[in-house]
Amino acid sequence: MRRVMLKLGLIFTAICIFFTFGYTASDVKFVPNFKGWTLVKHYKFPCQNLSSMPQVVKDLAVMLCPLLTPESEIFVYINPKAKEGLKNGDYPDGVNFAYVVTAVKGVGDIVLFKGHDLGEPKYGVYTLSGKDIEGTGKLLKKATCASCHNVWCKPAGVCMNQKWNTIK
Repeated sequence: MRRVMLKLGLIFTAICIFFTFGYTASDVKFVPNFKGWTLVKHYKFPCQNLSSMPQVVKDLAVMLCPLLTPESEIFVYINPKAKEGLKNGDYPDGVNFAYVVTAVKGVGDIVLFKGHDLGEPKYGVYTLSGKDIEGTGKLLKKATCASCHNVWCKPAGVCMNQKWNTIK
């Protein structure tokens, strides 16, 4: 009986370790109809000739450019319920942004979701079909998203000062 309990204890510990350290799911759920939201920006990220770019672009380049191909494009969608937040930074709880990145090296097309819960940002990384791929690559982690957003969005206000030219 003691051996059985020891084996069960080891199995339980291994499962706990796996779910604590080995698998980290996205913090926000996949939103299948995000392409029905407002498209606020579409661009190719500048991975060359960065010397005249603002520091935020240079910092993003360090993270993004190793993942991008010359064909990669970025599409930014905003949930209609969150448009007011572009003006004042006060976003409703739930998923507010979807960033589609096409032609990611070794992955294909992905969607990065940013949401909020009680004012705190939450992140998710998915394939376009909805498979959670958070943590499957060095840069496909919610912690990577958070590290940039914590530096540039809140303290520096860069995210608030973007020219979202299609928002009226």
